[in-house]
Parts: sequence; C-alpha cells; structure tokens
Amino acid sequence: MKKKYKALLAIGSVCILGTAMINNTIFQMHNKDTTPKPNEHFYKFKYGNIKYTVHGEGEPLLLIHDIFIGANLGEWQNTVNHLAKHYKVYAIDLLGFGASCKPDISYSSYLYVSLINSFITDIIGEKCYVVASSGSAPFAVLATSFKNDNFKKLILVSPVNSINFYSKFTRSLVESPLIGTTIYNIMSSKFYRRSFLENMVYFDPSKITDSIIDNYHHTAHIGGANAKYPIALLVGGYLDVNISTHLKNISIPTHIIWGAENKLNNIGNYDSIRSLNPDIDITIINETGLQPHSESPLEFTKACKKFL
Repeated sequence: MKKKYKALLAIGSVCILGTAMINNTIFQMHNKDTTPKPNEHFYKFKYGNIKYTVHGEGEPLLLIHDIFIGANLGEWQNTVNHLAKHYKVYAIDLLGFGASCKPDISYSSYLYVSLINSFITDIIGEKCYVVASSGSAPFAVLATSFKNDNFKKLILVSPVNSINFYSKFTRSLVESPLIGTTIYNIMSSKFYRRSFLENMVYFDPSKITDSIIDNYHHTAHIGGANAKYPIALLVGGYLDVNISTHLKNISIPTHIIWGAENKLNNIGNYDSIRSLNPDIDITIINETGLQPHSESPLEFTKACKKFL
C-alpha cells in the first residue's frame, strides 16, 4: 500500500513539475525581443513603464484599448493611420496589458484613472480628445471627474457600464500559482483568442487575420505570469465601475459609437445611457461588432472627425 502512495505521489509531483515547466516555457517564448520600434516610446508611470505610440500631427487624440486577455494598443492598428491624417494620435498599452509593465499589484479602476490623467499631463501636456474602447470607457469617464481640464471631447466605443459579477473565488483561482497560470495560458492560447474574437468581438470573422491572433496571443504573454493579475481582477469584477452618476453629470462633450451587431454589449444598453444624459448622442456603424474601429475603420474615422 505504501508503494502505491509513493507511486501516486511521484506521478503527481511529475505532473505538477511538468505543468510548471510548460507554463514557464510558454512565457519565455514571448519575452525575447523587447526592442522598441519607430514611433514606440515608454512613459515612466509610478507603477512601471507604459508603452505608447505616436502618429501624425495636429490636435492630440488619445486612444485607449479595451480590457481582456491579450488586449493592447494593436486594437487600433486598422484605425490609427486614418486618424493620424487629421490628429496627433497617441495610443497606450494600459498597465498590466500589452508591452507595458505588469507588476504584481492590486489593479483597480482608480489606478487606470490615475494612469490616464498622468499620461495626458506628463506626455501629451495639453487638453486632448480621448477615444476609449468598451471596458476602458468607464475609466475615461471617471478620469474626467478627477481632472476635467485634461479633456476636450470624449468618444466612448460600445461603453460598458456596471457588470456586477464580483467573485473573490474566481480572482483567487486565477491568481493561484499553478492552476491560475495554467488557466490563463489556456484562455490566452491562439485557439481561445480566435474563438473569443469570432464569437464575441467581430461581426465578420473573415476579417480576423492570423496577424491579429498572433498579436493578441503574443502580448498576452509578455511580462511572464504577472500578465494574469489584471485579468484576475477583471473576471473577479474588481475593475467594475458604475458610471451612471458620472455620465449624468459629465460636462465634457461626449459621443458614443456602437457596432450594430455587438454581441457582448448589446446596443440596447444605449437606452440606459441616453436616459441618464440625453445630450450624449450615438453613431451606429452597421455590420460591426464590439470593435467598429477594427471592422470599419473608414466609417469609424468619419464618425470621430464629425464629432471632434
């Protein structure tokens, strides 16, 4: 009997060690070349370096990506060159995402509010237009409440209001050293990234190229296992923000752009926003999902330019 227990223990130890080695190898594969490319820069934020890019000339415009596994400033790759014909376009990787620093800290909505306002103050150096995508929209709205004079106008792309799915257990599970890291690597795999984009983000799956999948997969692993921490807070509901009061009282000219076929955040949710503030108007882009700027960049740019 003792021999059986020892054998089971040995097998279990090998499995644990093997899983840990696989997880470590996956992260190592994506942390080799970190040399900045032209137009890429890093901002020294108090919690770590923040990657950002700059394109074009004119009035400053800041692009803030959505928040999910692998999210990064590459979300705007189809749009940035169109917008750069009219504005000086800044795009950032939020802390814990993309090629920005991914510290093991307790991420919160107020941390991202602080980052947005600090970046505008320290790098852009003047009032600017801000375009925030879906999950980051509440951070941008909240940021206007803290430092109104940083903003000229605000565009929210399919903005998420309060989600309310708090779960301390989910957060603890994802943060756990072996199980959490394994779950994260499964969910950040190319297979799951493609499935997520096809079923939740894009209206037209044919527009999801291999380079888009590679980008999300790669940036999900930069920085090692620490990449899972903001996701742990996200799935635990700790980045949830109820922006109702802030939208009701917002003094910055604000516009919403929504994909007509948005599955993850149905366009019907706009009614609750309109009831809070009838001054907030909307542009609906047909045959696009969660990211109308990715699927219809010309129409998106046209809507931005018209409002801004």
